[in-house]
Amino acid sequence: MGRRKRKKPPLEFSKKILIFAAVINVLTIIFTFVMVWRTMDTSPLTVLIPAVAAETATGGWISLREITA
Repeated sequence: MGRRKRKKPPLEFSKKILIFAAVINVLTIIFTFVMVWRTMDTSPLTVLIPAVAAETATGGWISLREITA
C-alpha cells in the first residue's frame, strides 16, 4: 500500500518571468563585479545599477498586474 504523491501545480507564468529575471540579474551583477575587479574601472556600475533596477521594476510590475487582473 503505497502513498500517492500529489502533483505540484505548474508554476505560474509570472513567477517564471520573475525567476528568470532574478537569475539574469545575478549573473549580470557577478560578471560586472568580476570585470570591475579585473580592470579596476568602476564605470560599468553607472550602467549596471539603473539596468538592474529597471529589470526588477519591470518584473514586479508584470507580477503585480497579473495579481490584480
